[in-house]
Amino acid sequence: EGLQNDSKRAHRWNFSSARKRMSTVIDLSKKKKKLYRLHVKGASEMVLKLCTSMVNQEGKVVKLSKKEKKKLGKNIEGLATQGLRTIGLAYRDFDDEQKWSADEEGTETESSLTLIALVGIEDPLRPEVPDSVRTCQRAGLTVRMVTGDNVLTAKKIAEDCHIYDPS
Repeated sequence: EGLQNDSKRAHRWNFSSARKRMSTVIDLSKKKKKLYRLHVKGASEMVLKLCTSMVNQEGKVVKLSKKEKKKLGKNIEGLATQGLRTIGLAYRDFDDEQKWSADEEGTETESSLTLIALVGIEDPLRPEVPDSVRTCQRAGLTVRMVTGDNVLTAKKIAEDCHIYDPS
């Protein structure tokens, strides 16, 4: 709450299923020095595509190589196949010389990001869901799942619910 009170939001792009991310520009300016920081969070594969650098294990910003990007993509796949929702966190700084744009979709501003983290979050099934799905199936209903999740995450959840059988 203290951080929110100390931060002045300059602009925000809300989450949408098309963008699969949300972003906020915070005004960090001090007296004569302009500084803005863009914070981005969203579907990790979407956020990763927008990144050109990353914060390494030592806390230093380093260039994000194609090899490292591919490795991170594999990590995302690994988390998703476990049924975890993956979220990417990134940022970009803008000073007085580098202008950020309040364009409608944020595409001009949400580029050349620095990746901070990729996170896997478990959203456990309610215990009654698999039995409810089976009851519907025994009654002759075809159960479908609609989601905006990563396809690998959705597949694992569908397996756990008995909606999808890989065999």
